[in-house]
Amino acid sequence: MPQTDTLTILCFPPTGEVDLSGTRTALQLLAAKLALGTGTVQAEDIDTDYGQVALTRIHVFVAQAPVTITASLTDRSLSIAGAMSSLRGLAQEINEIADLADGAHFHIEHYPDHPYLAEGSQPLVVNSPHGGMPAR
Repeated sequence: MPQTDTLTILCFPPTGEVDLSGTRTALQLLAAKLALGTGTVQAEDIDTDYGQVALTRIHVFVAQAPVTITASLTDRSLSIAGAMSSLRGLAQEINEIADLADGAHFHIEHYPDHPYLAEGSQPLVVNSPHGGMPAR
């Protein structure tokens, strides 16, 4: 987990899954950009295990559709685009994760009738600022 107010974003190309970790402040910053519908958030450029790619920024922008999450391995970035109401739904969920008091992780994946996520969006795992698992 990062020691500063930055994010760590790992992409697993075989599955397309994106894993997002960060401090409470970093997750809240991302949520704020989502709620505004615009902005770029920088992420740490870290060494990864074989088969993983570290993404170094998130671009947020408005589109006339539910939220689509797309990783670009070429420029090592994550794009999050969607209608304002959909972006606000994702922002609310990320703020709730940022406020958790213990470790946990949440899978944000499309399913039929998802309230804000588009079909074809890459699966996203967002980790609590306290890590991906409860302390117990």
